[in-house]
Amino acid sequence: MPDEPTQPSARRLRKSTAVTLAAAAGYVIAWSVAVASIGVMNAERAAAAMSRFGNATAEDLAHLALDPLLRGDRIELGLLTNRLAARPEIRRIAIHTADERPFVVVGAAPATAPTYVRPVAAGDTVAGEVSIALDPASFAVPSSLVLAESWEFAFAGLALTVFLFYLGSRLGSRDPSGRASKPTPTAPPAKTFVVVADLPRQVESDTSARDALLEGGLAVCRKVANLYAGHAAALSGAGVVLVFPSSGFNDRCFEAICAAWLVRSLLASAAGNGDEATHAFRYGVDFSARRIPMDDGAIKPSAVSDVLLLASLASAGDLVIGQTAYEALDRPQRVDLVELENPATEALSSAVALPRGKVSGIADEYDALLTRQSEVLAKGTA
Repeated sequence: MPDEPTQPSARRLRKSTAVTLAAAAGYVIAWSVAVASIGVMNAERAAAAMSRFGNATAEDLAHLALDPLLRGDRIELGLLTNRLAARPEIRRIAIHTADERPFVVVGAAPATAPTYVRPVAAGDTVAGEVSIALDPASFAVPSSLVLAESWEFAFAGLALTVFLFYLGSRLGSRDPSGRASKPTPTAPPAKTFVVVADLPRQVESDTSARDALLEGGLAVCRKVANLYAGHAAALSGAGVVLVFPSSGFNDRCFEAICAAWLVRSLLASAAGNGDEATHAFRYGVDFSARRIPMDDGAIKPSAVSDVLLLASLASAGDLVIGQTAYEALDRPQRVDLVELENPATEALSSAVALPRGKVSGIADEYDALLTRQSEVLAKGTA
Protein backbone atom coordinates (compact mmCIF):
# COMPACT_ATOMS: atom_id res chain seq x y z
CA MET A 1 0.00 0.00 0.00
CA PRO A 2 2.66 2.55 -0.95
CA ASP A 3 0.23 5.24 -2.23
CA GLU A 4 -1.88 5.60 0.91
CA PRO A 5 0.43 8.04 2.78
CA THR A 6 0.39 10.45 -0.20
CA GLN A 7 -3.42 10.73 -0.39
CA PRO A 8 -3.85 13.19 2.55
CA SER A 9 -1.06 15.33 1.12
CA ALA A 10 -2.75 15.38 -2.30
CA ARG A 11 -6.05 16.38 -0.74
CA ARG A 12 -4.38 19.20 1.17
CA LEU A 13 -2.71 20.40 -2.02
CA ARG A 14 -6.00 20.43 -3.94
CA LYS A 15 -7.70 22.26 -1.11
CA SER A 16 -4.87 24.80 -0.93
CA THR A 17 -4.99 25.37 -4.69
CA ALA A 18 -8.77 25.85 -4.60
CA VAL A 19 -8.56 28.41 -1.79
CA THR A 20 -5.75 30.28 -3.56
CA LEU A 21 -7.62 30.46 -6.88
CA ALA A 22 -10.82 31.54 -5.12
CA ALA A 23 -8.94 34.30 -3.28
CA ALA A 24 -7.33 35.60 -6.47
CA ALA A 25 -10.61 35.48 -8.42
CA GLY A 26 -12.52 37.16 -5.59
CA TYR A 27 -9.96 39.95 -5.36
CA VAL A 28 -10.03 40.63 -9.11
CA ILE A 29 -13.83 40.63 -9.22
CA ALA A 30 -14.21 42.86 -6.13
CA TRP A 31 -11.66 45.40 -7.32
CA SER A 32 -13.13 45.47 -10.85
CA VAL A 33 -16.60 46.14 -9.46
CA ALA A 34 -15.24 48.89 -7.20
CA VAL A 35 -13.33 50.60 -10.02
CA ALA A 36 -16.32 50.33 -12.36
CA SER A 37 -18.63 51.81 -9.71
CA ILE A 38 -16.29 54.72 -9.05
CA GLY A 39 -15.93 55.26 -12.81
CA VAL A 40 -19.71 55.47 -13.22
CA MET A 41 -20.01 57.92 -10.30
CA ASN A 42 -17.21 60.10 -11.72
CA ALA A 43 -18.87 60.05 -15.16
CA GLU A 44 -22.15 61.17 -13.63
CA ARG A 45 -20.35 63.88 -11.66
CA ALA A 46 -18.59 65.11 -14.83
CA ALA A 47 -21.89 65.12 -16.77
CA ALA A 48 -23.60 67.09 -14.01
CA ALA A 49 -20.75 69.62 -13.88
CA MET A 50 -20.86 70.03 -17.68
CA SER A 51 -24.63 70.54 -17.59
CA ARG A 52 -24.37 73.19 -14.87
CA PHE A 53 -21.58 74.95 -16.72
CA GLY A 54 -23.32 74.83 -20.12
CA ASN A 55 -26.72 76.01 -18.89
CA ALA A 56 -25.36 78.81 -16.72
CA THR A 57 -22.88 80.05 -19.36
CA ALA A 58 -25.51 80.04 -22.12
CA GLU A 59 -27.95 81.90 -19.83
CA ASP A 60 -25.34 84.55 -18.95
CA LEU A 61 -24.30 85.01 -22.60
CA ALA A 62 -27.92 85.37 -23.73
CA HIS A 63 -28.40 88.13 -21.14
CA LEU A 64 -25.16 89.96 -22.06
CA ALA A 65 -25.73 89.64 -25.82
CA LEU A 66 -29.19 91.29 -25.84
CA ASP A 67 -28.16 94.95 -26.19
CA PRO A 68 -25.33 94.42 -28.73
CA LEU A 69 -27.58 92.15 -30.84
CA LEU A 70 -30.39 94.70 -30.89
CA ARG A 71 -27.86 97.38 -31.96
CA GLY A 72 -26.25 95.06 -34.50
CA ASP A 73 -22.86 95.61 -32.86
CA ARG A 74 -20.71 92.74 -34.14
CA ILE A 75 -17.53 94.17 -32.59
CA GLU A 76 -18.83 94.13 -29.01
CA LEU A 77 -20.34 90.67 -29.47
CA GLY A 78 -17.08 89.46 -31.01
CA LEU A 79 -15.06 90.67 -28.02
CA LEU A 80 -17.55 89.08 -25.62
CA THR A 81 -17.59 85.70 -27.38
CA ASN A 82 -13.80 85.62 -27.95
CA ARG A 83 -13.13 86.08 -24.23
CA LEU A 84 -15.60 83.35 -23.37
CA ALA A 85 -14.35 80.99 -26.10
CA ALA A 86 -10.82 81.18 -24.69
CA ARG A 87 -11.87 78.79 -21.96
CA PRO A 88 -10.77 75.20 -22.70
CA GLU A 89 -14.25 73.84 -21.90
CA ILE A 90 -15.85 75.73 -24.82
CA ARG A 91 -15.45 74.52 -28.42
CA ARG A 92 -17.83 76.82 -30.31
CA ILE A 93 -20.08 79.84 -29.72
CA ALA A 94 -22.71 80.99 -32.22
CA ILE A 95 -25.16 83.87 -32.05
CA HIS A 96 -28.05 83.95 -34.56
CA THR A 97 -30.57 86.66 -35.32
CA ALA A 98 -34.32 86.19 -34.99
CA ASP A 99 -34.52 85.02 -38.65
CA GLU A 100 -31.87 82.34 -37.90
CA ARG A 101 -29.05 84.11 -39.75
CA PRO A 102 -25.60 83.63 -38.13
CA PHE A 103 -24.46 86.91 -36.61
CA VAL A 104 -21.29 85.89 -34.71
CA VAL A 105 -19.59 82.47 -34.83
CA VAL A 106 -16.40 81.66 -32.89
CA GLY A 107 -14.60 78.30 -32.88
CA ALA A 108 -15.54 74.94 -34.36
CA ALA A 109 -17.08 71.79 -32.93
CA PRO A 110 -18.31 68.45 -34.26
CA ALA A 111 -22.03 67.89 -34.65
CA THR A 112 -21.99 65.45 -31.71
CA ALA A 113 -20.59 68.01 -29.25
CA PRO A 114 -22.99 68.81 -26.34
CA THR A 115 -24.67 72.10 -27.21
CA TYR A 116 -26.67 74.43 -24.96
CA VAL A 117 -29.07 76.91 -26.58
CA ARG A 118 -30.81 79.91 -25.03
CA PRO A 119 -33.02 82.56 -26.64
CA VAL A 120 -31.94 86.19 -26.59
CA ALA A 121 -35.18 87.85 -25.54
CA ALA A 122 -36.47 91.14 -24.21
CA GLY A 123 -39.73 90.31 -22.51
CA ASP A 124 -41.82 88.37 -25.02
CA THR A 125 -39.75 89.59 -27.99
CA VAL A 126 -37.08 87.15 -29.22
CA ALA A 127 -34.13 88.94 -30.85
CA GLY A 128 -32.14 85.76 -31.60
CA GLU A 129 -30.47 82.88 -29.84
CA VAL A 130 -27.06 81.82 -28.55
CA SER A 131 -25.62 78.31 -28.69
CA ILE A 132 -22.53 77.04 -26.87
CA ALA A 133 -20.85 73.72 -27.78
CA LEU A 134 -18.68 72.20 -25.05
CA ASP A 135 -15.75 69.78 -24.97
CA PRO A 136 -16.77 66.79 -22.78
CA ALA A 137 -13.11 65.85 -22.32
CA SER A 138 -12.57 69.01 -20.25
CA PHE A 139 -15.02 67.72 -17.64
CA ALA A 140 -13.91 64.08 -17.68
CA VAL A 141 -12.07 62.66 -14.68
CA PRO A 142 -8.72 61.04 -15.70
CA SER A 143 -8.46 57.27 -15.29
CA SER A 144 -5.46 57.72 -13.00
CA LEU A 145 -7.65 59.63 -10.54
CA VAL A 146 -10.30 56.89 -10.69
CA LEU A 147 -7.64 54.36 -9.72
CA ALA A 148 -6.27 56.67 -7.03
CA GLU A 149 -9.73 57.04 -5.49
CA SER A 150 -10.16 53.26 -5.37
CA TRP A 151 -7.06 52.58 -3.26
CA GLU A 152 -9.18 51.74 -0.19
CA PHE A 153 -10.93 48.92 -2.06
CA ALA A 154 -7.62 47.67 -3.43
CA PHE A 155 -6.06 47.65 0.06
CA ALA A 156 -9.03 45.86 1.64
CA GLY A 157 -9.09 43.27 -1.14
CA LEU A 158 -5.34 42.79 -0.87
CA ALA A 159 -5.58 42.17 2.88
CA LEU A 160 -8.35 39.60 2.36
CA THR A 161 -6.39 37.92 -0.44
CA VAL A 162 -3.24 37.68 1.66
CA PHE A 163 -5.22 36.13 4.49
CA LEU A 164 -6.78 33.53 2.19
CA PHE A 165 -3.37 32.79 0.63
CA TYR A 166 -2.01 32.24 4.13
CA LEU A 167 -4.93 29.97 4.97
CA GLY A 168 -4.38 28.02 1.75
CA SER A 169 -0.68 27.62 2.45
CA ARG A 170 -1.48 26.27 5.93
CA LEU A 171 -3.95 23.79 4.47
CA GLY A 172 -1.38 22.59 1.95
CA SER A 173 1.52 22.39 4.41
CA ARG A 174 2.41 19.41 6.57
CA ASP A 175 4.00 21.71 9.10
CA PRO A 176 1.19 23.57 10.91
CA SER A 177 3.73 25.98 12.40
CA GLY A 178 4.70 27.41 9.00
CA ARG A 179 4.19 31.20 8.83
CA ALA A 180 3.40 33.33 5.82
CA SER A 181 5.21 36.62 5.30
CA LYS A 182 3.36 39.78 6.30
CA PRO A 183 1.91 41.83 3.46
CA THR A 184 3.32 45.28 2.79
CA PRO A 185 0.55 47.86 3.14
CA THR A 186 0.07 50.32 0.32
CA ALA A 187 0.61 53.98 1.16
CA PRO A 188 -2.47 56.22 1.04
CA PRO A 189 -2.49 59.27 -1.23
CA ALA A 190 -0.53 62.22 0.16
CA LYS A 191 -2.80 65.00 1.42
CA THR A 192 -1.51 68.41 0.35
CA PHE A 193 -2.31 72.09 0.11
CA VAL A 194 -2.00 73.29 -3.49
CA VAL A 195 -1.35 76.83 -4.72
CA VAL A 196 -1.78 77.60 -8.43
CA ALA A 197 -0.45 80.76 -10.12
CA ASP A 198 -2.33 80.80 -13.43
CA LEU A 199 -1.22 82.96 -16.37
CA PRO A 200 -4.10 83.26 -18.90
CA ARG A 201 -3.08 82.71 -22.50
CA GLN A 202 -4.56 86.01 -23.67
CA VAL A 203 -2.10 87.92 -21.44
CA GLU A 204 0.89 87.31 -23.70
CA SER A 205 0.53 85.86 -27.20
CA ASP A 206 4.25 85.85 -28.02
CA THR A 207 5.60 82.39 -27.13
CA SER A 208 9.09 83.50 -26.11
CA ALA A 209 7.79 86.35 -23.96
CA ARG A 210 5.24 84.05 -22.31
CA ASP A 211 7.92 81.44 -21.58
CA ALA A 212 10.07 84.15 -19.98
CA LEU A 213 7.16 85.19 -17.73
CA LEU A 214 6.53 81.60 -16.67
CA GLU A 215 10.23 80.99 -16.03
CA GLY A 216 10.43 84.10 -13.84
CA GLY A 217 7.30 83.05 -11.95
CA LEU A 218 8.73 79.56 -11.40
CA ALA A 219 11.96 81.03 -10.01
CA VAL A 220 10.01 83.13 -7.49
CA CYS A 221 7.82 80.15 -6.51
CA ARG A 222 10.86 77.96 -5.92
CA LYS A 223 12.27 80.48 -3.42
CA VAL A 224 8.96 80.64 -1.57
CA ALA A 225 8.54 76.85 -1.67
CA ASN A 226 11.98 76.40 -0.09
CA LEU A 227 11.05 78.88 2.62
CA TYR A 228 7.83 77.03 3.50
CA ALA A 229 9.05 73.42 3.02
CA GLY A 230 7.09 72.86 -0.20
CA HIS A 231 7.70 72.05 -3.83
CA ALA A 232 7.31 74.23 -6.94
CA ALA A 233 6.76 72.94 -10.47
CA ALA A 234 5.74 74.27 -13.87
CA LEU A 235 2.10 73.87 -14.89
CA SER A 236 2.66 72.74 -18.50
CA GLY A 237 2.64 76.22 -20.05
CA ALA A 238 -0.33 77.49 -18.02
CA GLY A 239 1.43 78.75 -14.87
CA VAL A 240 3.17 77.49 -11.74
CA VAL A 241 2.08 75.10 -8.95
CA LEU A 242 3.24 75.03 -5.32
CA VAL A 243 2.59 71.86 -3.32
CA PHE A 244 2.76 71.85 0.49
CA PRO A 245 2.42 68.36 2.03
CA SER A 246 0.17 68.25 5.09
CA SER A 247 2.32 67.38 8.09
CA GLY A 248 -0.50 67.36 10.64
CA PHE A 249 0.55 70.81 11.85
CA ASN A 250 -2.56 72.94 12.46
CA ASP A 251 -1.07 76.03 10.79
CA ARG A 252 -0.08 74.25 7.57
CA CYS A 253 -3.08 75.66 5.72
CA PHE A 254 -2.26 79.18 6.93
CA GLU A 255 1.35 78.66 5.81
CA ALA A 256 0.13 77.75 2.30
CA ILE A 257 -2.00 80.93 2.18
CA CYS A 258 0.96 83.00 3.38
CA ALA A 259 3.15 81.41 0.72
CA ALA A 260 0.59 82.28 -1.98
CA TRP A 261 0.33 85.85 -0.64
CA LEU A 262 4.13 86.12 -0.64
CA VAL A 263 4.38 84.91 -4.26
CA ARG A 264 1.70 87.44 -5.20
CA SER A 265 3.64 90.25 -3.49
CA LEU A 266 6.93 89.33 -5.18
CA LEU A 267 5.38 89.13 -8.65
CA ALA A 268 3.48 92.36 -8.01
CA SER A 269 6.82 94.02 -7.14
CA ALA A 270 8.22 92.78 -10.44
CA ALA A 271 5.23 94.34 -12.18
CA GLY A 272 6.01 97.61 -10.41
CA ASN A 273 9.44 97.53 -12.01
CA GLY A 274 7.91 97.70 -15.47
CA ASP A 275 6.92 94.10 -16.12
CA GLU A 276 3.15 94.64 -16.15
CA ALA A 277 2.39 91.19 -17.59
CA THR A 278 3.85 89.58 -14.46
CA HIS A 279 1.00 91.10 -12.42
CA ALA A 280 -1.52 89.24 -14.61
CA PHE A 281 -1.05 85.97 -12.69
CA ARG A 282 -4.21 84.78 -10.91
CA TYR A 283 -3.95 82.67 -7.78
CA GLY A 284 -5.95 79.87 -6.17
CA VAL A 285 -5.32 77.78 -3.04
CA ASP A 286 -7.17 74.69 -1.83
CA PHE A 287 -6.74 71.38 0.00
CA SER A 288 -6.33 68.20 -2.06
CA ALA A 289 -6.50 64.58 -0.94
CA ARG A 290 -5.11 63.42 -4.28
CA ARG A 291 -1.55 62.46 -5.06
CA ILE A 292 -0.01 65.21 -7.22
CA PRO A 293 2.21 63.52 -9.85
CA MET A 294 5.27 65.42 -11.08
CA ASP A 295 6.82 64.43 -14.43
CA ASP A 296 10.28 65.92 -14.98
CA GLY A 297 9.52 68.82 -12.67
CA ALA A 298 6.18 69.65 -14.36
CA ILE A 299 2.56 69.03 -13.36
CA LYS A 300 -0.29 68.42 -15.77
CA PRO A 301 -3.26 70.82 -15.44
CA SER A 302 -5.63 67.85 -15.01
CA ALA A 303 -3.87 66.91 -11.75
CA VAL A 304 -4.77 70.29 -10.16
CA SER A 305 -7.87 71.11 -12.23
CA ASP A 306 -9.93 72.01 -9.14
CA VAL A 307 -7.45 74.62 -7.88
CA LEU A 308 -6.88 75.86 -11.44
CA LEU A 309 -10.63 76.47 -11.68
CA LEU A 310 -10.50 78.56 -8.47
CA ALA A 311 -7.65 80.64 -9.94
CA SER A 312 -9.66 81.24 -13.12
CA LEU A 313 -12.37 82.92 -11.00
CA ALA A 314 -9.88 85.51 -9.74
CA SER A 315 -8.99 88.78 -11.40
CA ALA A 316 -5.42 89.68 -12.28
CA GLY A 317 -3.27 89.64 -9.13
CA ASP A 318 -6.05 88.25 -6.89
CA LEU A 319 -6.00 85.13 -4.67
CA VAL A 320 -9.10 82.90 -4.26
CA ILE A 321 -9.31 80.33 -1.44
CA GLY A 322 -11.44 77.20 -1.75
CA GLN A 323 -14.04 76.03 0.75
CA THR A 324 -12.09 72.86 1.59
CA ALA A 325 -8.96 74.83 2.48
CA TYR A 326 -11.00 77.30 4.53
CA GLU A 327 -12.47 74.46 6.58
CA ALA A 328 -8.91 73.25 7.35
CA LEU A 329 -7.77 76.76 8.34
CA ASP A 330 -6.99 77.26 12.03
CA ARG A 331 -8.07 80.67 13.38
CA PRO A 332 -9.58 81.93 10.09
CA GLN A 333 -9.87 85.46 11.49
CA ARG A 334 -6.22 85.92 10.52
CA VAL A 335 -7.24 86.00 6.85
CA ASP A 336 -9.44 88.81 5.49
CA LEU A 337 -11.90 87.53 2.86
CA VAL A 338 -14.29 89.36 0.54
CA GLU A 339 -16.98 88.06 -1.78
CA LEU A 340 -16.05 87.27 -5.37
CA GLU A 341 -17.40 89.76 -7.90
CA ASN A 342 -16.99 87.45 -10.90
CA PRO A 343 -20.49 86.91 -12.42
CA ALA A 344 -19.40 83.45 -13.63
CA THR A 345 -18.56 82.22 -10.11
CA GLU A 346 -21.66 80.09 -9.68
CA ALA A 347 -21.50 78.76 -13.23
CA LEU A 348 -17.83 77.75 -13.05
CA SER A 349 -17.96 76.30 -9.54
CA SER A 350 -18.30 72.54 -9.22
CA ALA A 351 -18.96 70.14 -6.37
CA VAL A 352 -15.21 69.68 -5.87
CA ALA A 353 -14.09 73.29 -6.43
CA LEU A 354 -16.18 75.61 -4.27
CA PRO A 355 -14.75 79.11 -3.81
CA ARG A 356 -14.96 80.59 -0.29
CA GLY A 357 -13.86 84.09 -1.20
CA LYS A 358 -11.04 86.38 -2.28
CA VAL A 359 -8.17 87.10 0.13
CA SER A 360 -7.90 90.83 0.68
CA GLY A 361 -5.23 90.81 3.39
CA ILE A 362 -3.43 89.00 6.21
CA ALA A 363 -3.49 89.99 9.90
CA ASP A 364 -1.06 92.83 10.64
CA GLU A 365 1.37 90.85 12.80
CA TYR A 366 1.79 88.24 10.05
CA ASP A 367 1.73 90.77 7.22
CA ALA A 368 4.79 92.49 8.72
CA LEU A 369 6.66 89.17 8.68
CA LEU A 370 5.64 88.56 5.08
CA THR A 371 6.87 92.02 4.15
CA ARG A 372 10.31 91.25 5.61
CA GLN A 373 10.39 87.88 3.84
CA SER A 374 9.45 89.60 0.58
CA GLU A 375 12.29 92.09 0.96
CA VAL A 376 14.82 89.35 1.66
CA LEU A 377 13.70 87.15 -1.22
CA ALA A 378 13.54 90.11 -3.61
CA LYS A 379 17.22 90.79 -2.89
CA GLY A 380 18.04 87.16 -3.65
CA THR A 381 19.85 86.60 -0.34
CA ALA A 382 17.60 83.82 0.98
